[in-house]
Amino acid sequence: MTNPKTDSRPIRVLSIPDRRSTTQFVPLFCHGLEEAGVELVDLGPAALRLGFDVIHLHFPVHYIAERSLAYSIVRSAFLLCFLGLAKAVGRCRIVYTVHDPIPFRPRAGWLMWPMLGFVHRMVDGFVFLSDGSQRDFLTRFPQQANKPAIRVDHSSFPVAVDPASRLATLEARAGTDRREITVGYLGMIKDYKGLDFLTALPSHLADGTVVRTIVAGRVDPTFAAVADPILAGLGDGFTRIDKRLSDDELASLIQQVDVMFLPYTRGWNSGMAMLVLSCFTPMLSTRQLPFVEVEQQLGAPWVHTFEGSPQTCRPALEAALVRIRHCVIDRPAVDHLASFLYHRSFKAAGRAVVAFYDRLLARSC
Repeated sequence: MTNPKTDSRPIRVLSIPDRRSTTQFVPLFCHGLEEAGVELVDLGPAALRLGFDVIHLHFPVHYIAERSLAYSIVRSAFLLCFLGLAKAVGRCRIVYTVHDPIPFRPRAGWLMWPMLGFVHRMVDGFVFLSDGSQRDFLTRFPQQANKPAIRVDHSSFPVAVDPASRLATLEARAGTDRREITVGYLGMIKDYKGLDFLTALPSHLADGTVVRTIVAGRVDPTFAAVADPILAGLGDGFTRIDKRLSDDELASLIQQVDVMFLPYTRGWNSGMAMLVLSCFTPMLSTRQLPFVEVEQQLGAPWVHTFEGSPQTCRPALEAALVRIRHCVIDRPAVDHLASFLYHRSFKAAGRAVVAFYDRLLARSC
């Protein structure tokens, strides 16, 4: 079935937030849609003319501010009214990418849950970034199970890394006799990122290898009361860089360390994991859902996981760091990761999502 509304022109999509978003994901996602032939409509006065076929939502819970209740109510009401008007008058389809099936930090729960309930009722189709996120979302909101949905794996990031050059760097690093391994704990420090696991990292391995850890990034203000004492108590083996890292700075630091440490305590999708892999850097993580799914597809030498609490995991961390230190990263391993990243590109995601739009628009005819 063709859709007479769009069969003579590109599908017009309004992304909320749009490609000017300060998140790393949304602008790249929008670019992938454009590469797949979509015409993007930016938020602004022109959007009020409702000249689009699809609204694609990301992070609607962010319309509820963390501090100003009045501002939250106004923003949430505007979003809901706009979505309702677009469906009733513009007859557009609403698609929602579910980044977090259950918000990490509920914001004014008495407002957030009803607002999300209204959003869910207006949504025509869902995009999930992992099997686990889809399963947990439908467990929490079973009434949405009859709506169309697709899974599009969290995309890799277009970091300027040449696989051949990166392999040469990794081989040169492994070929030295240095008795040191550098661990990275990088990016915004938030409550779910397992900051207290840093205290379980050893200072030395059994063979005398020195473990050095770089902790770089600002602390989320809502987590500062917990984070600051932990950071202040870290020993001499830790280097602290207390600043907001730009995307380029973050990618550069990731490539400088031997392994990225991601001891997250919860989560369904991890943009950081995909960024680390896009930098061709190994990662060591807890056995949380997003890491286990990637481990099953890639495994060593790129993905290593451990189990335990901050109080009990030191032996597991020591064993994992020994494995990582002696793990060989060769041409087949680099080629395997390069293929994995290619099939998870934002361009590939854009094609899959546009095909989903076509299905939804055909259903509306």
